[in-house]
Amino acid sequence: MGVMGVKGLTLYHLKSHLQKFRLGKQPHKEFNDHSAKDAAGLDMRNAASSSGIIGRTMNDRNVHINEALRMQMEVQRRLHEQLEKHLQMRIEAQGKYMQTILEKACQTLTAGDAGMAMGSYKPIK
Repeated sequence: MGVMGVKGLTLYHLKSHLQKFRLGKQPHKEFNDHSAKDAAGLDMRNAASSSGIIGRTMNDRNVHINEALRMQMEVQRRLHEQLEKHLQMRIEAQGKYMQTILEKACQTLTAGDAGMAMGSYKPIK
């Protein structure tokens, strides 16, 4: 499996492919001219079967790549949603902070205006 270098290939897949290959390659007990032709045809079928295995392996690889991409896109979507929620919470917290600063400033100004109304205001000459 390591030599093949196919991601997602399991021992089950490997055994299945080897079994199919062995069943197609079993030597015939009687070997004559017809057997030679049959063997040549069998070799051609095995070559086609091998290319089919490679095609299926490539198809399996593409399926695994597509699935991995779907999973990555889903993770990115969830991270984006979490980031949006976090930023929204930060914006709301900053807004509340600014509101309290404005309220304190208004209270300070109102207290200053009240002090001026009582005569603590001295005009500058």
